Amino acid sequence: MRKWILLLLITVLAVQLLPAGANAAAAAGELTAKIDQNDRTVVIAGRLPEAGGEVLVTVTDPDGRMDYFNQKKTDEAGGFRFSYVSRSETKGTYRVRAIGSSAGGGAPLEAEYTYSGAAPTSGGDSGANAAPGAGDVQMASATDGSVVLTPAWSRDGANGFVFAAIGSEALNRAMALAKPDAAGIRRITIQANAAEAAQGYRIALPAAALQTNAKSALFTMATPIAAVAVASDMLDEAVASVAEFTIAEANRDGWSEAARANVGNRPAVDISVGLDGKRIDWSNLASPANVAIPYTPTQAETEATERLVARFVDESGRSTTVPNGRYENGNVLFRTTHLSTYAVAYDGRTFGDVPASHWAHRAVGALAAREIVKGRTDGAFDPSAPVSRAEFVALLMRTLERETESGSDSGEAPSFKDVSSGAYYSASLRAAVGEGIVEGDGTGRFRPNAQISRQELSAMVYRALVSTGRLAAPEGPAASGVVFKDASDIAAYAREGIGALVSAGVLQGSGQTFRPTASASRAEAAQVMYGIWSQLAD
Repeated sequence: MRKWILLLLITVLAVQLLPAGANAAAAAGELTAKIDQNDRTVVIAGRLPEAGGEVLVTVTDPDGRMDYFNQKKTDEAGGFRFSYVSRSETKGTYRVRAIGSSAGGGAPLEAEYTYSGAAPTSGGDSGANAAPGAGDVQMASATDGSVVLTPAWSRDGANGFVFAAIGSEALNRAMALAKPDAAGIRRITIQANAAEAAQGYRIALPAAALQTNAKSALFTMATPIAAVAVASDMLDEAVASVAEFTIAEANRDGWSEAARANVGNRPAVDISVGLDGKRIDWSNLASPANVAIPYTPTQAETEATERLVARFVDESGRSTTVPNGRYENGNVLFRTTHLSTYAVAYDGRTFGDVPASHWAHRAVGALAAREIVKGRTDGAFDPSAPVSRAEFVALLMRTLERETESGSDSGEAPSFKDVSSGAYYSASLRAAVGEGIVEGDGTGRFRPNAQISRQELSAMVYRALVSTGRLAAPEGPAASGVVFKDASDIAAYAREGIGALVSAGVLQGSGQTFRPTASASRAEAAQVMYGIWSQLAD
Protein backbone atom coordinates (compact mmCIF):
# COMPACT_ATOMS: atom_id res chain seq x y z
CA MET A 1 0.00 0.00 0.00
CA ARG A 2 1.46 3.31 -1.04
CA LYS A 3 1.72 6.11 1.47
CA TRP A 4 -1.04 8.58 0.75
CA ILE A 5 -1.43 12.29 0.90
CA LEU A 6 -5.01 13.50 1.04
CA LEU A 7 -5.62 16.27 -1.47
CA LEU A 8 -9.15 17.33 -0.51
CA LEU A 9 -8.45 21.07 -0.73
CA ILE A 10 -12.03 22.05 -1.53
CA THR A 11 -14.35 24.42 0.36
CA VAL A 12 -18.05 23.77 -0.30
CA LEU A 13 -20.70 26.32 0.03
CA ALA A 14 -24.31 26.99 0.55
CA VAL A 15 -27.14 27.25 -1.94
CA GLN A 16 -29.64 30.05 -1.47
CA LEU A 17 -32.20 30.75 -4.20
CA LEU A 18 -32.90 34.45 -4.60
CA PRO A 19 -36.28 35.83 -5.69
CA ALA A 20 -37.21 35.03 -9.28
CA GLY A 21 -37.08 38.69 -10.23
CA ALA A 22 -33.34 38.74 -9.59
CA ASN A 23 -32.69 36.52 -12.59
CA ALA A 24 -31.37 38.61 -15.43
CA ALA A 25 -31.94 37.42 -18.99
CA ALA A 26 -28.90 36.25 -20.90
CA ALA A 27 -28.29 35.73 -24.59
CA ALA A 28 -27.68 32.23 -25.94
CA GLY A 29 -24.09 31.26 -25.31
CA GLU A 30 -23.63 33.94 -22.65
CA LEU A 31 -22.66 33.52 -18.99
CA THR A 32 -22.62 36.18 -16.27
CA ALA A 33 -21.46 35.98 -12.66
CA LYS A 34 -21.61 38.63 -9.94
CA ILE A 35 -20.77 38.71 -6.23
CA ASP A 36 -22.15 40.99 -3.54
CA GLN A 37 -18.99 42.28 -1.82
CA ASN A 38 -20.80 42.63 1.52
CA ASP A 39 -22.48 39.25 2.07
CA ARG A 40 -20.63 37.26 -0.65
CA THR A 41 -23.84 36.21 -2.42
CA VAL A 42 -22.91 34.95 -5.89
CA VAL A 43 -25.46 34.98 -8.73
CA ILE A 44 -24.72 33.05 -11.92
CA ALA A 45 -26.99 33.28 -14.97
CA GLY A 46 -26.71 32.15 -18.55
CA ARG A 47 -28.26 30.48 -21.54
CA LEU A 48 -27.04 27.40 -23.39
CA PRO A 49 -27.30 27.14 -27.18
CA GLU A 50 -29.22 23.87 -26.72
CA ALA A 51 -32.40 24.00 -24.60
CA GLY A 52 -33.90 21.31 -22.43
CA GLY A 53 -30.68 19.68 -21.27
CA GLU A 54 -28.73 19.80 -18.06
CA VAL A 55 -26.13 22.35 -17.04
CA LEU A 56 -23.28 21.82 -14.59
CA VAL A 57 -21.82 24.96 -13.01
CA THR A 58 -18.45 25.06 -11.24
CA VAL A 59 -16.69 27.94 -9.50
CA THR A 60 -12.99 27.84 -8.63
CA ASP A 61 -11.26 30.31 -6.33
CA PRO A 62 -8.05 32.25 -7.15
CA ASP A 63 -5.96 29.31 -5.87
CA GLY A 64 -7.69 26.85 -8.20
CA ARG A 65 -9.77 25.19 -5.47
CA MET A 66 -13.41 24.46 -6.10
CA ASP A 67 -15.69 26.95 -4.36
CA TYR A 68 -19.03 25.65 -5.64
CA PHE A 69 -20.66 23.18 -7.99
CA ASN A 70 -24.25 22.32 -8.77
CA GLN A 71 -26.33 20.91 -11.58
CA LYS A 72 -29.88 21.43 -12.81
CA LYS A 73 -32.05 21.25 -15.91
CA THR A 74 -32.30 24.38 -18.05
CA ASP A 75 -35.60 26.04 -18.84
CA GLU A 76 -37.36 25.69 -22.20
CA ALA A 77 -35.18 28.42 -23.70
CA GLY A 78 -31.92 26.98 -22.39
CA GLY A 79 -31.71 29.48 -19.54
CA PHE A 80 -30.43 28.75 -16.06
CA ARG A 81 -29.63 30.53 -12.84
CA PHE A 82 -27.71 29.59 -9.70
CA SER A 83 -27.21 31.48 -6.45
CA TYR A 84 -25.14 30.68 -3.39
CA VAL A 85 -23.35 32.36 -0.50
CA SER A 86 -19.59 31.86 -0.70
CA ARG A 87 -17.73 31.11 2.48
CA SER A 88 -14.37 31.65 0.84
CA GLU A 89 -12.49 34.73 2.04
CA THR A 90 -9.77 34.46 -0.60
CA LYS A 91 -9.38 37.71 -2.51
CA GLY A 92 -8.99 37.74 -6.26
CA THR A 93 -10.56 36.43 -9.45
CA TYR A 94 -13.00 33.51 -9.35
CA ARG A 95 -13.56 31.48 -12.52
CA VAL A 96 -17.01 30.20 -13.45
CA ARG A 97 -17.75 27.45 -16.00
CA ALA A 98 -21.12 26.24 -17.24
CA ILE A 99 -21.15 22.96 -19.14
CA GLY A 100 -24.15 21.61 -21.03
CA SER A 101 -24.63 17.85 -21.07
CA SER A 102 -27.06 17.63 -23.99
CA ALA A 103 -25.86 16.48 -27.40
CA GLY A 104 -24.38 19.39 -29.30
CA GLY A 105 -24.05 21.43 -26.14
CA GLY A 106 -20.90 23.07 -27.44
CA ALA A 107 -17.87 24.31 -25.55
CA PRO A 108 -18.18 25.31 -21.88
CA LEU A 109 -19.31 28.86 -21.16
CA GLU A 110 -16.89 30.83 -19.01
CA ALA A 111 -17.07 33.95 -16.86
CA GLU A 112 -15.18 35.60 -14.01
CA TYR A 113 -15.88 37.77 -11.01
CA THR A 114 -13.57 39.47 -8.53
CA TYR A 115 -13.89 39.42 -4.77
CA SER A 116 -12.13 42.40 -3.20
CA GLY A 117 -12.30 41.19 0.39
CA ALA A 118 -14.90 43.55 1.83
CA ALA A 119 -16.03 42.47 5.29
CA PRO A 120 -19.34 40.56 5.28
CA THR A 121 -22.27 42.15 7.08
CA SER A 122 -22.99 40.96 10.61
CA GLY A 123 -26.06 39.04 11.64
CA GLY A 124 -28.29 37.14 9.27
CA ASP A 125 -29.45 33.55 9.03
CA SER A 126 -26.73 31.15 10.16
CA GLY A 127 -28.37 28.01 8.84
CA ALA A 128 -30.33 28.87 5.71
CA ASN A 129 -27.33 28.64 3.42
CA ALA A 130 -26.29 25.04 4.02
CA ALA A 131 -24.28 23.81 1.07
CA PRO A 132 -25.11 20.80 -1.05
CA GLY A 133 -23.28 18.02 0.71
CA ALA A 134 -23.26 19.82 4.06
CA GLY A 135 -26.66 20.56 5.63
CA ASP A 136 -28.42 18.49 2.95
CA VAL A 137 -26.50 15.33 3.83
CA GLN A 138 -27.26 12.95 6.69
CA MET A 139 -24.16 11.29 8.12
CA ALA A 140 -23.89 8.16 10.25
CA SER A 141 -21.05 5.96 11.49
CA ALA A 142 -21.30 2.22 10.93
CA THR A 143 -20.06 -0.41 13.37
CA ASP A 144 -17.16 -1.30 11.06
CA GLY A 145 -15.80 2.25 11.21
CA SER A 146 -17.12 3.32 7.82
CA VAL A 147 -19.39 6.33 7.31
CA VAL A 148 -22.71 6.36 5.45
CA LEU A 149 -23.84 9.56 3.74
CA THR A 150 -27.47 9.96 2.71
CA PRO A 151 -27.80 13.11 0.59
CA ALA A 152 -30.93 14.91 -0.52
CA TRP A 153 -31.93 13.43 -3.89
CA SER A 154 -33.83 15.41 -6.50
CA ARG A 155 -35.55 14.50 -9.75
CA ASP A 156 -33.40 15.25 -12.77
CA GLY A 157 -36.14 16.64 -14.99
CA ALA A 158 -38.41 14.17 -16.79
CA ASN A 159 -35.68 11.77 -17.91
CA GLY A 160 -36.18 9.23 -15.12
CA PHE A 161 -32.96 10.04 -13.25
CA VAL A 162 -32.44 11.30 -9.72
CA PHE A 163 -29.43 13.39 -8.73
CA ALA A 164 -27.42 14.22 -5.61
CA ALA A 165 -24.22 16.16 -4.97
CA ILE A 166 -21.77 15.54 -2.14
CA GLY A 167 -19.68 18.63 -1.51
CA SER A 168 -16.21 18.73 -0.06
CA GLU A 169 -17.34 19.98 3.36
CA ALA A 170 -19.49 16.89 3.88
CA LEU A 171 -16.82 14.65 2.37
CA ASN A 172 -14.12 16.13 4.61
CA ARG A 173 -16.26 15.61 7.68
CA ALA A 174 -16.97 12.03 6.64
CA MET A 175 -13.28 11.34 6.07
CA ALA A 176 -12.46 12.71 9.51
CA LEU A 177 -15.18 10.58 11.09
CA ALA A 178 -14.31 7.33 9.28
CA LYS A 179 -11.84 4.98 10.93
CA PRO A 180 -9.08 3.49 8.75
CA ASP A 181 -9.27 -0.27 8.30
CA ALA A 182 -6.31 -2.63 8.63
CA ALA A 183 -5.03 -1.47 5.24
CA GLY A 184 -5.30 2.21 6.21
CA ILE A 185 -8.33 2.82 3.98
CA ARG A 186 -11.28 4.95 5.07
CA ARG A 187 -14.61 3.76 3.66
CA ILE A 188 -17.42 6.14 2.71
CA THR A 189 -20.81 4.97 1.39
CA ILE A 190 -23.18 7.32 -0.44
CA GLN A 191 -26.62 5.78 0.01
CA ALA A 192 -29.52 6.14 -2.42
CA ASN A 193 -32.91 4.80 -1.40
CA ALA A 194 -35.31 3.53 -4.03
CA ALA A 195 -36.96 6.32 -6.02
CA GLU A 196 -40.23 5.60 -7.81
CA ALA A 197 -39.79 4.89 -11.54
CA ALA A 198 -36.11 5.86 -11.40
CA GLN A 199 -34.16 4.66 -14.44
CA GLY A 200 -30.86 5.75 -12.97
CA TYR A 201 -28.94 7.66 -10.33
CA ARG A 202 -26.35 10.41 -10.73
CA ILE A 203 -23.92 11.25 -7.94
CA ALA A 204 -21.54 14.23 -8.10
CA LEU A 205 -18.37 14.26 -5.99
CA PRO A 206 -15.40 16.64 -5.80
CA ALA A 207 -12.98 15.24 -8.38
CA ALA A 208 -10.05 16.02 -6.09
CA ALA A 209 -11.22 13.25 -3.77
CA LEU A 210 -10.53 10.76 -6.58
CA GLN A 211 -7.22 12.21 -7.75
CA THR A 212 -4.97 11.36 -4.81
CA ASN A 213 -1.71 9.48 -5.21
CA ALA A 214 -2.71 6.47 -3.13
CA LYS A 215 -5.65 4.34 -2.05
CA SER A 216 -6.47 6.27 1.08
CA ALA A 217 -10.25 6.00 0.76
CA LEU A 218 -12.91 3.86 -0.87
CA PHE A 219 -16.14 5.53 -2.00
CA THR A 220 -19.17 3.30 -2.56
CA MET A 221 -22.20 4.63 -4.39
CA ALA A 222 -24.99 2.30 -3.28
CA THR A 223 -28.17 2.46 -5.36
CA PRO A 224 -31.03 0.00 -5.87
CA ILE A 225 -29.73 -0.65 -9.42
CA ALA A 226 -26.12 -1.40 -8.47
CA ALA A 227 -23.41 -0.42 -6.02
CA VAL A 228 -20.09 0.86 -7.35
CA ALA A 229 -16.99 1.24 -5.17
CA VAL A 230 -14.06 3.32 -6.42
CA ALA A 231 -10.76 4.22 -4.77
CA SER A 232 -9.34 7.65 -4.10
CA ASP A 233 -6.74 7.16 -6.87
CA MET A 234 -9.16 6.09 -9.61
CA LEU A 235 -8.71 9.23 -11.70
CA ASP A 236 -4.93 9.06 -11.70
CA GLU A 237 -3.84 12.65 -12.42
CA ALA A 238 -6.89 13.81 -14.36
CA VAL A 239 -7.64 17.52 -13.86
CA ALA A 240 -11.28 18.39 -13.18
CA SER A 241 -13.55 19.99 -10.60
CA VAL A 242 -16.49 17.58 -10.45
CA ALA A 243 -16.74 13.84 -11.04
CA GLU A 244 -20.26 12.63 -11.75
CA PHE A 245 -21.13 8.94 -11.64
CA THR A 246 -24.14 7.53 -13.46
CA ILE A 247 -25.63 4.16 -12.48
CA ALA A 248 -28.56 3.31 -14.72
CA GLU A 249 -30.58 0.49 -16.18
CA ALA A 250 -28.94 -0.53 -19.45
CA ASN A 251 -30.56 0.04 -22.83
CA ARG A 252 -30.57 -3.34 -24.58
CA ASP A 253 -31.76 -2.16 -28.00
CA GLY A 254 -28.37 -2.59 -29.72
CA TRP A 255 -27.46 -5.92 -28.17
CA SER A 256 -26.63 -8.97 -30.24
CA GLU A 257 -29.01 -11.93 -30.18
CA ALA A 258 -26.37 -13.96 -28.34
CA ALA A 259 -26.06 -11.31 -25.62
CA ARG A 260 -29.83 -11.16 -25.21
CA ALA A 261 -29.99 -14.93 -24.92
CA ASN A 262 -27.16 -15.07 -22.37
CA VAL A 263 -28.67 -12.43 -20.11
CA GLY A 264 -32.37 -13.09 -20.58
CA ASN A 265 -34.46 -11.01 -18.18
CA ARG A 266 -31.70 -10.69 -15.60
CA PRO A 267 -30.44 -7.23 -14.57
CA ALA A 268 -28.20 -5.15 -16.83
CA VAL A 269 -26.65 -1.83 -15.80
CA ASP A 270 -24.75 0.99 -17.43
CA ILE A 271 -22.05 2.56 -15.26
CA SER A 272 -20.11 5.64 -16.29
CA VAL A 273 -18.22 8.62 -14.92
CA GLY A 274 -18.00 12.15 -16.28
CA LEU A 275 -15.67 15.01 -15.50
CA ASP A 276 -17.09 18.52 -15.42
CA GLY A 277 -20.21 17.35 -17.25
CA LYS A 278 -18.57 15.30 -20.01
CA ARG A 279 -18.58 11.50 -19.99
CA ILE A 280 -15.12 9.94 -20.19
CA ASP A 281 -13.91 6.47 -21.16
CA TRP A 282 -12.41 5.62 -17.79
CA SER A 283 -9.92 2.80 -17.43
CA ASN A 284 -7.31 2.22 -14.74
CA LEU A 285 -5.47 -1.09 -14.35
CA ALA A 286 -3.98 -0.01 -11.03
CA SER A 287 -7.25 1.09 -9.42
CA PRO A 288 -10.16 -1.16 -10.41
CA ALA A 289 -13.76 -0.51 -9.45
CA ASN A 290 -15.84 -3.07 -7.55
CA VAL A 291 -19.45 -3.56 -8.62
CA ALA A 292 -22.39 -5.34 -6.98
CA ILE A 293 -25.59 -5.96 -8.96
CA PRO A 294 -28.53 -7.11 -6.81
CA TYR A 295 -29.98 -10.39 -8.04
CA THR A 296 -32.25 -13.13 -6.70
CA PRO A 297 -31.43 -16.49 -8.32
CA THR A 298 -34.17 -18.74 -9.63
CA GLN A 299 -34.79 -22.04 -7.90
CA ALA A 300 -32.74 -23.85 -10.54
CA GLU A 301 -29.87 -21.36 -10.25
CA THR A 302 -29.62 -21.80 -6.50
CA GLU A 303 -28.42 -25.37 -7.13
CA ALA A 304 -25.27 -24.06 -8.84
CA THR A 305 -24.72 -20.40 -8.01
CA GLU A 306 -21.07 -20.73 -9.11
CA ARG A 307 -22.43 -20.64 -12.67
CA LEU A 308 -23.90 -17.14 -12.19
CA VAL A 309 -21.56 -14.71 -13.91
CA ALA A 310 -21.14 -11.06 -14.86
CA ARG A 311 -20.89 -10.22 -18.55
CA PHE A 312 -19.43 -7.11 -20.15
CA VAL A 313 -21.43 -5.78 -23.12
CA ASP A 314 -19.32 -3.75 -25.55
CA GLU A 315 -20.44 -0.91 -27.83
CA SER A 316 -21.23 -3.34 -30.65
CA GLY A 317 -23.63 -5.26 -28.42
CA ARG A 318 -21.46 -8.36 -28.00
CA SER A 319 -20.91 -9.75 -24.51
CA THR A 320 -17.99 -11.48 -22.82
CA THR A 321 -17.68 -12.98 -19.36
CA VAL A 322 -15.87 -11.18 -16.54
CA PRO A 323 -13.73 -14.01 -15.11
CA ASN A 324 -13.73 -12.78 -11.50
CA GLY A 325 -17.51 -12.32 -11.30
CA ARG A 326 -19.40 -14.41 -8.75
CA TYR A 327 -22.65 -14.58 -6.81
CA GLU A 328 -22.64 -13.86 -3.08
CA ASN A 329 -25.44 -13.02 -0.66
CA GLY A 330 -27.97 -11.57 -3.09
CA ASN A 331 -25.51 -9.83 -5.40
CA VAL A 332 -23.40 -10.63 -8.44
CA LEU A 333 -20.00 -9.14 -7.60
CA PHE A 334 -17.14 -8.35 -9.92
CA ARG A 335 -14.06 -6.19 -10.28
CA THR A 336 -13.40 -4.15 -13.41
CA THR A 337 -10.73 -1.79 -14.69
CA HIS A 338 -13.17 0.05 -16.97
CA LEU A 339 -16.72 1.34 -16.54
CA SER A 340 -19.27 0.27 -19.12
CA THR A 341 -22.37 -1.92 -19.50
CA TYR A 342 -22.57 -5.10 -17.44
CA ALA A 343 -25.21 -7.78 -16.97
CA VAL A 344 -25.99 -10.85 -14.90
CA ALA A 345 -26.03 -14.19 -16.76
CA TYR A 346 -26.16 -17.90 -16.04
CA ASP A 347 -24.06 -20.46 -17.92
CA GLY A 348 -25.37 -23.99 -17.57
CA ARG A 349 -23.10 -25.74 -20.07
CA THR A 350 -22.19 -29.32 -19.19
CA PHE A 351 -19.72 -31.95 -20.34
CA GLY A 352 -20.83 -35.54 -20.71
CA ASP A 353 -17.54 -36.89 -19.37
CA VAL A 354 -17.69 -34.71 -16.23
CA PRO A 355 -21.07 -35.69 -14.74
CA ALA A 356 -22.40 -34.40 -11.43
CA SER A 357 -20.82 -37.38 -9.70
CA HIS A 358 -17.31 -36.47 -10.92
CA TRP A 359 -15.05 -35.01 -8.21
CA ALA A 360 -14.15 -32.03 -10.46
CA HIS A 361 -17.70 -31.35 -11.71
CA ARG A 362 -18.22 -28.10 -9.80
CA ALA A 363 -14.74 -26.78 -10.62
CA VAL A 364 -15.00 -27.53 -14.34
CA GLY A 365 -18.51 -26.06 -14.55
CA ALA A 366 -17.57 -22.83 -12.77
CA LEU A 367 -14.47 -22.27 -14.90
CA ALA A 368 -16.26 -23.15 -18.14
CA ALA A 369 -18.98 -20.63 -17.29
CA ARG A 370 -16.25 -17.97 -17.18
CA GLU A 371 -14.54 -19.21 -20.35
CA ILE A 372 -11.40 -20.00 -18.36
CA VAL A 373 -11.50 -23.64 -19.49
CA LYS A 374 -13.02 -25.10 -22.63
CA GLY A 375 -13.98 -28.55 -23.77
CA ARG A 376 -11.84 -30.52 -26.17
CA THR A 377 -14.97 -30.98 -28.30
CA ASP A 378 -18.59 -29.94 -27.92
CA GLY A 379 -19.87 -31.71 -24.84
CA ALA A 380 -16.55 -33.37 -23.91
CA PHE A 381 -13.92 -32.04 -21.50
CA ASP A 382 -11.47 -34.99 -21.51
CA PRO A 383 -10.72 -34.70 -17.76
CA SER A 384 -8.06 -37.43 -17.60
CA ALA A 385 -5.94 -36.06 -20.43
CA PRO A 386 -2.57 -34.54 -19.49
CA VAL A 387 -1.98 -30.78 -19.63
CA SER A 388 0.91 -29.24 -21.54
CA ARG A 389 3.08 -26.52 -20.07
CA ALA A 390 1.68 -24.06 -22.61
CA GLU A 391 -1.93 -24.98 -21.81
CA PHE A 392 -1.38 -24.55 -18.10
CA VAL A 393 0.30 -21.15 -18.39
CA ALA A 394 -2.65 -19.90 -20.45
CA LEU A 395 -5.09 -21.38 -17.94
CA LEU A 396 -3.29 -19.86 -14.95
CA MET A 397 -3.04 -16.36 -16.40
CA ARG A 398 -6.67 -16.37 -17.56
CA THR A 399 -7.74 -17.32 -14.05
CA LEU A 400 -5.69 -14.47 -12.57
CA GLU A 401 -6.73 -12.03 -15.35
CA ARG A 402 -3.10 -11.03 -15.69
CA GLU A 403 -2.66 -11.19 -19.47
CA THR A 404 -3.38 -7.49 -20.07
CA GLU A 405 -1.73 -6.28 -16.87
CA SER A 406 1.84 -7.08 -17.80
CA GLY A 407 2.19 -5.69 -21.30
CA SER A 408 0.97 -8.89 -22.94
CA ASP A 409 -0.42 -7.01 -25.93
CA SER A 410 3.00 -5.73 -26.97
CA GLY A 411 3.34 -8.36 -29.68
CA GLU A 412 6.87 -9.24 -28.62
CA ALA A 413 7.82 -12.90 -28.48
CA PRO A 414 8.65 -14.37 -25.06
CA SER A 415 12.39 -14.87 -24.63
CA PHE A 416 12.49 -18.61 -25.34
CA LYS A 417 14.02 -20.33 -28.35
CA ASP A 418 11.04 -22.62 -28.82
CA VAL A 419 8.21 -20.05 -28.54
CA SER A 420 6.99 -17.82 -31.38
CA SER A 421 5.12 -14.55 -30.97
CA GLY A 422 2.14 -16.01 -32.82
CA ALA A 423 1.60 -18.92 -30.44
CA TYR A 424 -1.85 -18.96 -28.84
CA TYR A 425 -0.28 -18.90 -25.37
CA SER A 426 2.42 -16.27 -26.06
CA ALA A 427 0.54 -13.40 -24.39
CA SER A 428 0.01 -15.46 -21.26
CA LEU A 429 3.61 -16.64 -21.25
CA ARG A 430 4.94 -13.12 -21.73
CA ALA A 431 2.90 -11.90 -18.75
CA ALA A 432 3.98 -14.88 -16.63
CA VAL A 433 7.66 -14.34 -17.42
CA GLY A 434 7.32 -10.64 -16.61
CA GLU A 435 5.96 -11.44 -13.16
CA GLY A 436 8.50 -14.14 -12.38
CA ILE A 437 5.91 -16.91 -12.49
CA VAL A 438 7.52 -18.94 -15.26
CA GLU A 439 11.10 -19.99 -15.81
CA GLY A 440 12.65 -21.98 -18.62
CA ASP A 441 14.56 -25.24 -18.45
CA GLY A 442 17.98 -23.62 -18.12
CA THR A 443 18.79 -23.98 -21.83
CA GLY A 444 16.72 -21.04 -23.09
CA ARG A 445 13.72 -23.23 -23.88
CA PHE A 446 10.24 -23.36 -22.41
CA ARG A 447 9.18 -26.80 -23.73
CA PRO A 448 5.59 -25.67 -24.37
CA ASN A 449 4.30 -29.03 -25.60
CA ALA A 450 5.77 -31.08 -22.76
CA GLN A 451 3.29 -32.44 -20.23
CA ILE A 452 3.41 -30.41 -17.04
CA SER A 453 4.21 -32.35 -13.89
CA ARG A 454 2.45 -31.87 -10.59
CA GLN A 455 5.54 -30.25 -9.07
CA GLU A 456 6.01 -27.91 -12.05
CA LEU A 457 2.35 -26.92 -11.79
CA SER A 458 2.76 -26.33 -8.06
CA ALA A 459 5.83 -24.14 -8.52
CA MET A 460 4.03 -21.93 -11.07
CA VAL A 461 0.93 -21.60 -8.89
CA TYR A 462 3.02 -20.74 -5.84
CA ARG A 463 4.96 -18.03 -7.68
CA ALA A 464 1.70 -16.65 -9.10
CA LEU A 465 0.03 -16.36 -5.70
CA VAL A 466 3.10 -14.72 -4.20
CA SER A 467 3.37 -12.34 -7.17
CA THR A 468 -0.27 -11.26 -6.83
CA GLY A 469 -0.08 -10.91 -3.05
CA ARG A 470 -2.40 -13.85 -2.36
CA LEU A 471 0.25 -15.82 -0.52
CA ALA A 472 3.11 -14.53 1.59
CA ALA A 473 6.58 -15.80 0.77
CA PRO A 474 8.41 -17.15 3.84
CA GLU A 475 11.09 -14.83 5.22
CA GLY A 476 13.42 -17.71 6.06
CA PRO A 477 13.73 -21.40 5.29
CA ALA A 478 10.23 -22.83 4.84
CA ALA A 479 8.95 -26.03 6.39
CA SER A 480 5.91 -27.48 4.68
CA GLY A 481 4.25 -28.83 7.79
CA VAL A 482 3.00 -31.65 5.56
CA VAL A 483 4.73 -35.00 5.16
CA PHE A 484 4.26 -37.21 2.09
CA LYS A 485 5.72 -40.66 1.80
CA ASP A 486 7.33 -39.59 -1.47
CA ALA A 487 8.54 -36.18 -0.20
CA SER A 488 12.10 -37.10 -1.09
CA ASP A 489 11.04 -37.28 -4.74
CA ILE A 490 10.04 -33.59 -4.78
CA ALA A 491 12.60 -31.43 -6.57
CA ALA A 492 14.32 -28.77 -4.47
CA TYR A 493 12.87 -25.90 -6.55
CA ALA A 494 9.30 -27.03 -5.81
CA ARG A 495 9.47 -28.00 -2.13
CA GLU A 496 8.78 -24.59 -0.66
CA GLY A 497 5.84 -23.95 -2.96
CA ILE A 498 4.23 -27.34 -2.47
CA GLY A 499 4.48 -27.02 1.30
CA ALA A 500 2.92 -23.56 1.26
CA LEU A 501 0.12 -24.54 -1.12
CA VAL A 502 -0.79 -27.69 0.80
CA SER A 503 -0.83 -25.71 4.06
CA ALA A 504 -3.08 -23.10 2.41
CA GLY A 505 -5.46 -25.78 1.13
CA VAL A 506 -4.82 -25.00 -2.53
CA LEU A 507 -3.21 -28.39 -3.23
CA GLN A 508 -3.83 -31.89 -1.98
CA GLY A 509 -1.85 -35.07 -2.21
CA SER A 510 -3.09 -38.40 -3.51
CA GLY A 511 -3.70 -40.36 -0.34
CA GLN A 512 -0.39 -40.16 1.54
CA THR A 513 1.66 -39.39 -1.55
CA PHE A 514 2.07 -36.35 -3.76
CA ARG A 515 3.37 -37.94 -6.98
CA PRO A 516 5.48 -34.87 -7.87
CA THR A 517 6.75 -36.12 -11.24
CA ALA A 518 3.38 -37.44 -12.46
CA SER A 519 1.69 -35.49 -15.24
CA ALA A 520 -1.16 -33.25 -14.09
CA SER A 521 -4.53 -33.99 -15.69
CA ARG A 522 -7.01 -31.46 -17.06
CA ALA A 523 -9.35 -32.20 -14.16
CA GLU A 524 -6.57 -31.70 -11.60
CA ALA A 525 -5.54 -28.42 -13.23
CA ALA A 526 -9.16 -27.23 -13.22
CA GLN A 527 -9.55 -28.11 -9.54
CA VAL A 528 -6.44 -26.11 -8.62
CA MET A 529 -7.63 -23.13 -10.70
CA TYR A 530 -11.04 -23.31 -9.04
CA GLY A 531 -9.32 -23.09 -5.67
CA ILE A 532 -7.40 -20.02 -6.80
CA TRP A 533 -10.52 -18.43 -8.31
CA SER A 534 -12.40 -19.00 -5.05
CA GLN A 535 -9.59 -17.31 -3.10
CA LEU A 536 -9.74 -14.25 -5.34
CA ALA A 537 -13.05 -13.30 -3.72
CA ASP A 538 -11.35 -12.67 -0.37
